Amino acid sequence: MPGRNSVVQCVVVSIAGAVMAIALVCAPTMAAADTLREVLAEVFARNPSVNAARRTVRATRETITEAEAGYKPVVNFEAYKTGTRERVAPPVTLDNRSIRSSALTIVQPVFDGFKTRNAVRQAEANLSGAVDGLRNTTQNTLQTAVQAYVDILRDTAILDLQQKNLGVLTEQVRVTRAQLAAGDVRPSDVSQTEARQAAARAAVSLAQSNLKASQANFNQVVGRPAGHLVEAPSVDRMIPPSLQELLETAYRAHPAIRSARAVVEAAEAQIHINRADLLPKVNLEGLVSDQYDTGIGNNLVTRDTVGQVLGRLTVPIYEGGLNRAKVREAMETLEQRRFELDAVRAMVRAAAETGWAALISARVQITASTAQITAAQAALDAVLAEAKAGIRTQLETLNARKELLDARVALVTAKHDRVLASYVVLAAAGLLDPILPDDGGEWHTSTEKH
Repeated sequence: MPGRNSVVQCVVVSIAGAVMAIALVCAPTMAAADTLREVLAEVFARNPSVNAARRTVRATRETITEAEAGYKPVVNFEAYKTGTRERVAPPVTLDNRSIRSSALTIVQPVFDGFKTRNAVRQAEANLSGAVDGLRNTTQNTLQTAVQAYVDILRDTAILDLQQKNLGVLTEQVRVTRAQLAAGDVRPSDVSQTEARQAAARAAVSLAQSNLKASQANFNQVVGRPAGHLVEAPSVDRMIPPSLQELLETAYRAHPAIRSARAVVEAAEAQIHINRADLLPKVNLEGLVSDQYDTGIGNNLVTRDTVGQVLGRLTVPIYEGGLNRAKVREAMETLEQRRFELDAVRAMVRAAAETGWAALISARVQITASTAQITAAQAALDAVLAEAKAGIRTQLETLNARKELLDARVALVTAKHDRVLASYVVLAAAGLLDPILPDDGGEWHTSTEKH
């Protein structure tokens, strides 16, 4: 498995390099990133969840070294010294005696039932799963950042529309009151206009509340208040051109699925690790010891030096069924991990299909809302002209203006939904990268880098 270990380490190194590159490129703009690309780079470099996942990768990498230690010898050195004082009579004398001893032991594993080999395989699988777990955490965090970003754009645009509508209705209330004083309109016309003004005032308040909530969410995800955010482009060209290709790419490249596969592989290795305890073990052991005895009264001095090499064979015979129970437990855990992999596949498929449907729907809504705005604007212009001629009522004018406002709000929402859905689909395919091209990029069938 050394080759696979090298590949995984290269992936981790690449991620770390990307973080450093992002930090260098974006350092001057960290205070107030204006584009979505800059915000995503900032989130990738600074988000606590992403950084915690990076630490998990680093900690998991050390388990490979721990597992490989099973191939290597264990060397120990021990030393001790004892001293005694004895009274000898007659005549009464005090004699000192000391014993010094030291020993060097070496144990070299020769055969451990393939336990170390499977432990290394398990550690490498865990590292691969941790790397894909980092990618999955990154994707989820970036997707959340995209939503926070475009939510602010949407809510800002809607607030602007509602404020402009309130201004128009406020002026219309003033004009209608003047017309009532001149006897040109009825009191019901004033009441209808004032009712629409009150509704517009409530809509402005709601839009302000929604914007503040989106700003708070942005602050939570990005770690700072939002600055001046520019329009966010969709990434339609980076996503697969069909739902079938989207699903095929997701099954192959989505980090959640890849991480779940690695967990299954680690569970398979655990079965072989537990089975190793049922097999014989062979160790090669070496010992070098030295003992020095001064003797009583310092009259006798002895020194013994011993060196020996032996092979030790250990054959498990009976352990109360413990090891076999561990094997059965590991086999059940493996089945559990396989079911969890199936659940992850189903979750990814549902996210891909839902995002794809939302993207298609948003595209249709943009076309429909654009057409609706054109028609509603023409209708409003006609109604206003006819109202001046006295053949349209105040209520009809208010309704026409409300239809135009609703169409404009619907277009803002549809554009928001399209951008967000494009990123959701990109994440569902496992292709949401922290560094996205400014122009949205192009879809490529090759996903080897993932």
